[in-house]
Amino acid sequence: MDRSFCDSWSDEYSWEKCCVGREDYGKFIASILTSDDEGKVINLNGSWGVGKTDFLRRLYVELYNSNHPVVYIDAWTSDFLKDPLALVCSEILIQLESLVQKQRQKHHVEDDKLSLLQEATSKLESYFGLVLRYTSPALSTYALVSGDNTVTEDVCEMKTLVDQVNTAASAYPSSTVENVNKEIIENLKLTQRQLVENMERVRSQITDISSVLHNVYDLNIPIVILIDELDRCRPTYAVKMLEVIKHFFNVKGCSFIVATDTCSLHSSIKSVYGIDFDASRYLKRFFSQQIKLPLPSFDSYLLSNGFSIDKFRNDAFKVFPLSLDDENTCIVLGRLLSSFSSATLRDVQTIVDRIYACLNYLSKHNVKNSSYVNVVVLMAAIVEQHFGFDSFECRRNDGFVDFVADNHDSVSSYIGYHLSCVSTTRTNDVYEDLQSNSWREYPRSQEVLHIQNGSFDLGFCETILGISSRDIRDDLLEQVGMYKNNREEYLMWDDYYSLVGLSKCIEL
Repeated sequence: MDRSFCDSWSDEYSWEKCCVGREDYGKFIASILTSDDEGKVINLNGSWGVGKTDFLRRLYVELYNSNHPVVYIDAWTSDFLKDPLALVCSEILIQLESLVQKQRQKHHVEDDKLSLLQEATSKLESYFGLVLRYTSPALSTYALVSGDNTVTEDVCEMKTLVDQVNTAASAYPSSTVENVNKEIIENLKLTQRQLVENMERVRSQITDISSVLHNVYDLNIPIVILIDELDRCRPTYAVKMLEVIKHFFNVKGCSFIVATDTCSLHSSIKSVYGIDFDASRYLKRFFSQQIKLPLPSFDSYLLSNGFSIDKFRNDAFKVFPLSLDDENTCIVLGRLLSSFSSATLRDVQTIVDRIYACLNYLSKHNVKNSSYVNVVVLMAAIVEQHFGFDSFECRRNDGFVDFVADNHDSVSSYIGYHLSCVSTTRTNDVYEDLQSNSWREYPRSQEVLHIQNGSFDLGFCETILGISSRDIRDDLLEQVGMYKNNREEYLMWDDYYSLVGLSKCIEL
C-alpha cells in the first residue's frame, strides 16, 4: 500500500502554488532540520488559522525533492487511540517502505545491499512489536507508583488485575498471598527491563536504517518526521505523543518538527498536570528549538487565490470605486486585514465569503432600488464587524467615524475617503466640486456628505495604489452627484450596517 504523499502533494503543495510567499522561509526551516544527522525535535509554533498544515505539506514536498526520507503524521486522525506509540511506529514503517519502493524503481540495487535494508526494517518492525507488547503494563506500573494521570486507563486495568489476584489469593494461606504478590512484582520488574531494552533497540535501529537508506539508495539523512495537528488532540494523548517522540525517536539520524498552537498546547498540559504547572518549562524538555510561523502577506494571498470584484460589474450594476481594479482591491482588503494583529488565513477566507455573499445579494436584489455598491465601504464594514471594532457600531448616517488603522498611510486615507461618502454632516463650508477643490460658504449650515465638509485633503498630483488623484476625485464626485440627485436610493452607512448584519451568519 502506498502511504507516502509525494505523488498526491508534489503538484498541489509545490512552492510555485504557495499563495502566501513562504518558499524562502520553508527552505530555511528545511535547512535547519537537515543541517546534521544528530537528530533534533523542533516546535513550529503558529496560531490557529495561520496555515500550519499547508506549510508542513509544502515542507514535506521540499524535503522529498531534496532526497530526504520524510514521514507525515496527522496526530488528530488517531486521537481515539489510547497510545500514540502504535501510530508513530506504523506510520514510520509504512511510509518509509513506500518511499523505498519508489527508490527501487529509480535505482538498481545489488542484492546484498537490498538485504541489508530488508534486515534492518524487519528488526525495527520486530522491536516495535516488542515495545508495544510491554508498553501498557510498564506504563501501568509507573502510574501506580507515581500517580501520573496521563495513563489513567492503563492504571485502571492494572488495578483491576491486582484486585483480582488478591481476591483469588485470599482463599489461601498468608504465605501464598505474599508469594503471589512477589511474583507479580517480579513480573512487572521484568516487563520494565524488557521495555527499556527494546526501546534502546528501536532507537539504535532507527539510526541504522537512516544509515542504510543513505548508503544503499543515496538518500540524504536524517529521516525527517512531520507531526501535525497535535494541539487538536485530547490533552492526555498530546502529552503521550510528546513522551513517545522524546523517549523513543529522539536519536541520531532522525529529526522531528511538531506543528502546534503552543498556547493551546500549554492549556492541554495544564489540564493534565494542574493549572499551576509550568507548561512552558515542561515543553523545553521535548523541543530543542521553537520556531514561529509568521502571518503571511494577506494581499498576496488574496491575489494568488483570485479574489475579484470585477466579476460582479456589468451594465446593470456598478461597483465603486470605478477606478479600483482587482489587484488594487486585494491590496486594500489586505491592508484592512493587516490592521488587526489577530487576523488569520481562516479570517481572510471567511471575510472573502461574506463580501461575495453581500455583492451577490446586492446585484440580485436592488436594495432601496439602487444598482451599485461601494466595495471599499463594504469591505471596511465587514472587517470592522468581524473583529469587533467599536467604529463599526459608533458610525452613523449622520455621524462619521474614520477607519482606525495601525498605520495611517495613503491606503488608510483612501478607505477614509469612501467611508466619508456614506455619512452626512452639517457645515457652512461645502466643497461643490471635489475635482477643482472649489468650495462655497453658505450662511446656514447644509447637510452634505462628509466628504464635502471642507476638510478634503487629497493633493492634485498624488497617487494611491497607482490611481491618480483625478480618477479618485472622479469616483468620489460621481457618488456625491448620486446623493444630491436621488437621496432616496443612495446607500448610506446604515444600509451597509444592515447588509453586514445579514452576512454574520457566515462563520469560521
